[in-house]
Amino acid sequence: MATRPFTFDADAALVEAFDALPDDRRRKVEVLLRLRLQDLLAEAPRPLTAVMDEAWRKAAANGMTAEEWEAALHEPVAPGGD
Repeated sequence: MATRPFTFDADAALVEAFDALPDDRRRKVEVLLRLRLQDLLAEAPRPLTAVMDEAWRKAAANGMTAEEWEAALHEPVAPGGD
């Protein structure tokens, strides 16, 4: 299988930790990342409710209250923007 470089932005601490790995460990991590990316790209789209449930769990784990979550869900969003 032909390969080519693939880059993406990540947290600086994560990049530093990866860069500090010994070569053999870095190759293992790269293999695991490739396999996980292949899995993610091959998966069927998840229902919106599953995506929202996961987003809520992560938000709550990071300190967001149910009230803040509800308020965020009802904030108007500009068309085509953030």
